[in-house]
Amino acid sequence: MASLDEVCEGISQIVPLLKRYKNRLDADDFVHDRMSGNGPVVDNLINNLSRQFPEAGRIYWSVRGWSLLVWQPVYVTILAANIWNTHIELASMGQRVRGTIVAGFYLPEHDVTIGCASDPLHSGAQTINNLVTKIYDKYSMLLGIPRKLAFSIASDITLDALMTAGYAGSMELMVRLPDLGQKWLHAAKLKTRARLVHNQGNNGLHIEPARNACCQAFRCSGGQLCESCPRRKKSM
Repeated sequence: MASLDEVCEGISQIVPLLKRYKNRLDADDFVHDRMSGNGPVVDNLINNLSRQFPEAGRIYWSVRGWSLLVWQPVYVTILAANIWNTHIELASMGQRVRGTIVAGFYLPEHDVTIGCASDPLHSGAQTINNLVTKIYDKYSMLLGIPRKLAFSIASDITLDALMTAGYAGSMELMVRLPDLGQKWLHAAKLKTRARLVHNQGNNGLHIEPARNACCQAFRCSGGQLCESCPRRKKSM
């Protein structure tokens, strides 16, 4: 069975921004076990986004801020479950916040449950649902994001994390991704139209997302719609 250090090191090799810090983070960082005390951190994040991207408007700042706060716990959970068959308890997770970037996390050794869970998908999906719900319930007003949009974005991030796991894992995992995607979304209670689809191209099997929400990045100066953006279909 892999240790916490081994799993976190493996995760950071797949996604370098997901670096684990063993020392407690600063007061300016987003810490899960003080969920009620993160208001200044969230407020500062939105203010920094508004200063860096003034032209994008409130909808972009809200969507980007929300995405930044949920992406790390989702990725850590998905990668641990699908590559290491492991569940990591993230109740004491802290997220490193610097300006408009949320990258790197704190995870104390003694507060973490790690092991070959009998059902890592169900355990991981419950963790995702709990954290997404708690972050939304506490900070949706500060973020200014509707629940339906927030959970749609969380479902897209979940599928993005699964694609990352697929490309880092085995071909067997890659083939199963569309079915796994629906199982994860259902178990995490992120019921949207988002899904993963196979695309057999000239270079072999690829996975593409059918997203449910727009990240709003096109509103930034020089931005444009992503290739998988649902707005593309609406404009056709």
